[in-house]
Amino acid sequence: MIAARKPEGSVYEVLAAMNPKAMVAKGMSEAYIGHSVHGRPVAVYDYETCIDIVMREKSMTHSQAVDYLSLHVVPDSPGENLPIFIVTH
Repeated sequence: MIAARKPEGSVYEVLAAMNPKAMVAKGMSEAYIGHSVHGRPVAVYDYETCIDIVMREKSMTHSQAVDYLSLHVVPDSPGENLPIFIVTH
């Protein structure tokens, strides 16, 4: 789920100061790795960590967690102020 509000005193403080309209992925602060630098800053998340969070928090398999993220967290297409999810190698 994508949320507009960022809790004060959170890992999102710098992002909120740079782009108050930036959306964040609710419950994924552990996977937050920073913000983008091109254009308006948006939240950037490590996708594999997001999968781990969903597996742990919702007692899902890897495949179920990927499906859950696709349906409920990761935006269908990029958009203004929407977060970015990356896979690191």
